[in-house]
Amino acid sequence: MTSVLTLPATARATGIVADWLLRSAAPIVLDAADLPKCATSLRRLPMVTPVRLHRPRQLRRHDYLAAKAAATARRRLVALHVGAGQPKNEGAPPPLLYLPDEVVDAAARISGDLADLGVSAAADANVAILNAFPIIGYKHGIAPATAAAHRLTESYCALLIDLWCSEPRAQVRSVGVEF
Repeated sequence: MTSVLTLPATARATGIVADWLLRSAAPIVLDAADLPKCATSLRRLPMVTPVRLHRPRQLRRHDYLAAKAAATARRRLVALHVGAGQPKNEGAPPPLLYLPDEVVDAAARISGDLADLGVSAAADANVAILNAFPIIGYKHGIAPATAAAHRLTESYCALLIDLWCSEPRAQVRSVGVEF
């Protein structure tokens, strides 16, 4: 069973989650993957606000830097695989297993919502996370995968608190089928 963050269809709630993904979640993972320039550039972006969401041109810098972070993480991941032949932790669980499902679900959901508005920044931030986490999991980052996952989960919990304080109709519900 998977937990899914459900939000009222408000620009404010969408902005809060998009801002978290771009300026908090992705930088946490990029820092742990030893990509501090990418992390810092995302953290320094202006806050994603409802006004910016309805004027996608105001998010062009967000789009550019998130795409750059995703590409940088991808190049690093490819270089590790090509340069080393095989990742160094044979027999260990795949690194993405450490990524919290709730975070992956929230990132995917907000990526889709923003793509519908013509903003690619959230999708690129999501790709940056998915490209950077294996770097951490294969022990080429500066933090263990479990520590990065813990920081990401803490950040997600802070997001939920912020949402529940500012958007009381937001909720987390379980969906799917248990096997």
